[in-house]
Amino acid sequence: MTSSVRRCTSEDKDTIWKILSYAYSVPDASRERFLERLDLIEKEFFLNEVDGVPVAIARVLEFEQNVRGILKSMGGIAMVASTPEYRRSGHNRDLMLTIFDDLRRNGFVISTLYPFKDTFYSNIGYVKMPPSRTLEFNPNMLVGIKVPDGYTAQREEGEEMLQLRKVLHNAMVLETHGAVMRSEERWTEMTKNFNLKAVVARNGKGEPEAIMIYSIKGYGEGHEWAETGQINIVEFTWISLEGRDSILNYLYKHSDQIIKVTMVISTRDQDFYHWLSNIHTPTLRSNIVSMARIIDVSKSMSDFPVNSPGVVLISVIDPQIEENNKIFEIREKDGLLSIKESAKQAKTTIRIEGLTSILYGTLNEAQLRRLDWLEGESPSGLFNWFPPAYPWLTEDF
Repeated sequence: MTSSVRRCTSEDKDTIWKILSYAYSVPDASRERFLERLDLIEKEFFLNEVDGVPVAIARVLEFEQNVRGILKSMGGIAMVASTPEYRRSGHNRDLMLTIFDDLRRNGFVISTLYPFKDTFYSNIGYVKMPPSRTLEFNPNMLVGIKVPDGYTAQREEGEEMLQLRKVLHNAMVLETHGAVMRSEERWTEMTKNFNLKAVVARNGKGEPEAIMIYSIKGYGEGHEWAETGQINIVEFTWISLEGRDSILNYLYKHSDQIIKVTMVISTRDQDFYHWLSNIHTPTLRSNIVSMARIIDVSKSMSDFPVNSPGVVLISVIDPQIEENNKIFEIREKDGLLSIKESAKQAKTTIRIEGLTSILYGTLNEAQLRRLDWLEGESPSGLFNWFPPAYPWLTEDF
């Protein structure tokens, strides 16, 4: 059998639909809307064919991700699926390896995804990132949150709302490790047929400082004629605590209508337990873990500002991407990290999973050694340059 991977074209829309709808049990009623969506994103799909038969697909979204304050080109992997007749035959793996090559050629240095099965992706170099958490609460628990003087929180819609949403989202990304900057194509996809609610907090000068995108349904609790009142917060971005509190107070004003609010708690919201009153045990649940992988060692690890000088020599093991499977010298130069290949002998060996964990700040040296991702001398300089951090992958794809 001959396997061949290529980018999809407009002629592949029905093939994409057939594979995805079967793999994810998408109802036929969604077909027309999905095909309309494909008009915007079809070029992002890769197709693996075996002897001319379509067997596997994957979507690659082009993003920039904030990694410790530096925007790095990131390929987001989504909608990986295969036909049942050809599963467990290595076709998804072949597809992913071709995608790695394409990402490198096009300048992408890291990749993230939400796994359908983490063991599959860990076998090709991805490493798990911390899960986000979802908080559930009754809005009357926000009774202690007051609107700051001069601030308002009002529902808005239309093009102006969408534009300020972009501005506030971009500001959040620039100050949040792990957050994702959306492309114009991604914004177009997300806002097409927009049917959610939006509330905007403005200061006394009328300047926007926070926005919340949400859905609302039901009324109260225990009514035969209505389901339980719920608000689901899809996106909540803010650039000031005053703006944030204005919107939290807006949620409180729904206390007679809504019983449950659900929202993702970001790394910027770690004080959430101070928002809530009359609560003993917050209702928190972890969401699906994300995974990340270095695609280009040199470009992913370079250009970070550092305060301490030093030189670290490491031998990287990356069975899937040969260009990474080398010895690298990392050093401070003029206040920035630089990295280059080296012919010297390294006394430290690190797997690509371990190096990815160091880049994002999720595991320490003892943990890496326990996982057999680090051997030899301690690369203490790396841990000084890349201290522990908590990445938050803001994008759901």
